[in-house]
Amino acid sequence: MPKVSAYVLIKTLPGKEKDVMKVLDEKLKTKHKEIVFGGYDIVVRISADTNEEIQKIVLENIKSRIDVSGVLILTCIKISDG
Repeated sequence: MPKVSAYVLIKTLPGKEKDVMKVLDEKLKTKHKEIVFGGYDIVVRISADTNEEIQKIVLENIKSRIDVSGVLILTCIKISDG
């Protein structure tokens, strides 16, 4: 079971949102992704065993794309009740 989750905010070139979503479907197979309005165009949630794996997934599958102009990774944290 993955230990680390992150939301990845993605800026695409104009009109390329659907193309990037198609690649996310093929490569990441995540159910948690949406096209959004605002400063970013797509939000996707990814999970892995380590932060380094999250970074590798983002670099190899998202940030390296020519139709992606920017990426912001928001790593989820767990806060104990104590």
